Amino acid sequence: LTAQPGANCAYQDFRMEGGRMSGTTICRGGDQPGEVITVVEGQYRPERYAARIETTTRGMPAGADVQVTAEVQGRRIGACPPEQGAT
Repeated sequence: LTAQPGANCAYQDFRMEGGRMSGTTICRGGDQPGEVITVVEGQYRPERYAARIETTTRGMPAGADVQVTAEVQGRRIGACPPEQGAT
């Protein structure tokens, strides 16, 4: 969301410490009216992470708000392959 042209985003209370991560992003403007609020809370370790992401879009054209909740998990599967052509 923060990479959209014309987006005006602010980050609030972002923390990554002690194996926990949390924070909020609020974006206004860009190609869409209204604002998008994203709240992230989760846990991380060297070999894996898990997070809950709640995104609320306010000010949609019909006046409705849209809320999406996602849970993501990831794990390390090995080292990245070397870049081809790297010296």
